Amino acid sequence: MSEWQECIVEEIAMPGKNSLSTGPFGSAISSKYFVDTGVPVIRGGNLSTEIGTRIIDDCFVFVTEEKASEFTRSTVREGDIVFTCRGTINQIGLIDKKSKYSEYIISNKQMKLTPDTEKTDSLFLYYLFSSPEKQQEIINNGIGAAVPGFNLGQLRKMVLSLPPLGACPRIA
Repeated sequence: MSEWQECIVEEIAMPGKNSLSTGPFGSAISSKYFVDTGVPVIRGGNLSTEIGTRIIDDCFVFVTEEKASEFTRSTVREGDIVFTCRGTINQIGLIDKKSKYSEYIISNKQMKLTPDTEKTDSLFLYYLFSSPEKQQEIINNGIGAAVPGFNLGQLRKMVLSLPPLGACPRIA
């Protein structure tokens, strides 16, 4: 553990403006845009608070590929971690090799982290954020009374303790 280092989430995000982002504005991805097939939209029902349930890969709504192309900052792919930012704020998801689709769009009540693979490991981070300690930290820092919120600014500044990169997959 002496080799572990503290950092904040924004320091381990992939370089670029879309590595930490929220879903599209609500009216931009409302039910009037849903279709029978296309790019799946991750909503709260697709995420869980249970460790090991990386994504609930069914019961999706879809948008067309054309509509999805409007939301490049909200696109998630393998290696991305998804968080709920309104409601059950301690729901965490991971897009991995087991995921049903290669690309998703997050809804307006989600946010994502694309980790820098040269700094850390997505699976390790998923388990870290799913741990009882981080789950409680998210809940304790929730804002709002009736509908809890956890925002991108809070996620960016969360303090993490990370092992050396080579140890991440073994620990996960």
